[in-house]
Amino acid sequence: MRKFANFALFQVAWYASVEAASRGSVWIGPLAVALLLLAHLAWLGMRMRDVGIALLVGLAGGALDSGLLNAGVLAYPGSHGSWPDVLAPPWIAGLWAAFATLPRLSMAWLADRPIAAALLGAVGGPLSYRAGMAMGAVAVPASDLLTYGALALEYAIATPLLLRLLTRERA
Repeated sequence: MRKFANFALFQVAWYASVEAASRGSVWIGPLAVALLLLAHLAWLGMRMRDVGIALLVGLAGGALDSGLLNAGVLAYPGSHGSWPDVLAPPWIAGLWAAFATLPRLSMAWLADRPIAAALLGAVGGPLSYRAGMAMGAVAVPASDLLTYGALALEYAIATPLLLRLLTRERA
């Protein structure tokens, strides 16, 4: 049940973040993720240390996506004007923090399967951004091939890395 709750909470936070971002609100996403983290602390056994790690993952993911933004691979049209155009908006960092809650619960089955984790990341990461594009929160300013290739590489590396780092001490 905890694994399902973890996955469901992530999906709710993802949708709230992307829907709000598509309407120009860059702060609803981080608020949704803060509520997700509080729910994890209260009901799903997350520790304060885990919250700190999730926040660090959020900053690192935000930095990665800022790099893709500045390379012209991604754009965030819903955030234009309400956030500096050289930084990925805070809802992106929030989604990376929310993603960091998945390895210990709903994605724990992948901990000893790094190739499967890389493949899942290479497919799931770009599909998530594609859904964000369909909702109007993300755009592809360059070529689709370049954007999806960069996202596939980013998530093919990040997914098994997060699983390795976050499932080392407990599943």
